[in-house]
Amino acid sequence: MHMAVMPVTKQDFVSLEPFVHQVGGHSSMMKFDDVSVCKPLYQREHRFYEELPPEMHPFTPEYRGVVYVSIEEDEDGYINLTAHPDKLALECQNKDGSSKFSCSTTSSSSDSDSSGEDLIGSPQQRPPRFGLVRSVETGPYRVRLRSGKLELVSTRKDGFFDAGDVTDHSSGSAGANPWSLHCHREEVNKMRKLGPSSKVHKYIVLENVAYQFSYPCILDLKMGTRQHGDDATGEKKVRIMAKVEKSTSKTLGIRACGMQVYKKNSGKFMCRNKYHGLKLHEEGFKQELITFLHNGLQFRTELIEPLLQRLRKLYKVIEKQHSYRFYSSSLLLMYEGDMENTGETTNSCSCSTKEREKGQSNQETLNSNNSCSNLNNICQCFSHRCKVDVRMIDFAHTTHSGFSGDRTRSGPDTGYLFGLENLIRLLEEIQEKYHDSLDTSLDPSP
Repeated sequence: MHMAVMPVTKQDFVSLEPFVHQVGGHSSMMKFDDVSVCKPLYQREHRFYEELPPEMHPFTPEYRGVVYVSIEEDEDGYINLTAHPDKLALECQNKDGSSKFSCSTTSSSSDSDSSGEDLIGSPQQRPPRFGLVRSVETGPYRVRLRSGKLELVSTRKDGFFDAGDVTDHSSGSAGANPWSLHCHREEVNKMRKLGPSSKVHKYIVLENVAYQFSYPCILDLKMGTRQHGDDATGEKKVRIMAKVEKSTSKTLGIRACGMQVYKKNSGKFMCRNKYHGLKLHEEGFKQELITFLHNGLQFRTELIEPLLQRLRKLYKVIEKQHSYRFYSSSLLLMYEGDMENTGETTNSCSCSTKEREKGQSNQETLNSNNSCSNLNNICQCFSHRCKVDVRMIDFAHTTHSGFSGDRTRSGPDTGYLFGLENLIRLLEEIQEKYHDSLDTSLDPSP
């Protein structure tokens, strides 16, 4: 049996911290580096990214591989999550506790990942990751649990987030979207309950789609008229169907599941979570879209057309995905909230036909080997002066023809298309309303 010695240095390990711009979802998103995030790996979602049709690439985060994550709690109550592409190396670090050592491995180890999985830093994926990540002591965010509450300790003093009327069992919300802390607390508690026998967890690494924005305004929309997957238990199926019946998921094929929007008048992000979205009917959902596009001083009319362009193109892509069902997946609408940083003015963001065509052509030629220097230019709104993006996320319940054990279906996902149709219609109605109005500074709050 061949024995190998693998040198591991402190730089090989990545200290994770909460991704502060998470507005929805159940799984906690972690910041892997400036341009990547990671989340708990679900086999169904992992397989979806590996088999993703090429035409969907511009509308989904780039898949970047798999890492293993360990959790440790120090004597001061700080929770340290550390990632590494090799499971055995991470386990050795946990046992040894030193920053530099050698770990003996065997080529036939059942825990090795020589089976061809894409691991961050593995030769078949790409050269070693983009840059070394700071240690947890010097990162901008640290977390600890105190009396059941998750406390975010930040070296930053900006306090960008305003929880508003959101009730959450986390503190320090001025440093992160409250929903991000909610998800992180749930994930940490789940990992701790598994005990010492399950200290290493598998995570999938994806593109940070918010990286291109300085002040990312994000609206998380749950898409489709069906929200449960084929793998749902009978009890879960009934519970999810009841939510659909009582919400805009049934009437519009779309539901607001989380939002943050930068309000220029206060200098903070206004945040809303999925419980707010569950209470909305069609008119309330339409008002939510207006709120999302209002920066506290003016309505951003210039953003609607580029968003519509992306949504119409997405519709054509989904229309061609026969047998795919995107159950319980979300759609993110995003734009840059800092108009000064992008050089935008109120009227400077109207893209010409030529610019739109050029932008679409650039997006279509992007491939999975984008370099860091290109990430600022990915999927921006057809003009560098007007940064918007539309991305599909959360594919833990997605199915398609050939997926083992799942029912085979024909044609595209009509529930998802129904949601897109209504989203496009509502944005067109809002566009017409504000186009006819001379005053775009009106406060959208009801």
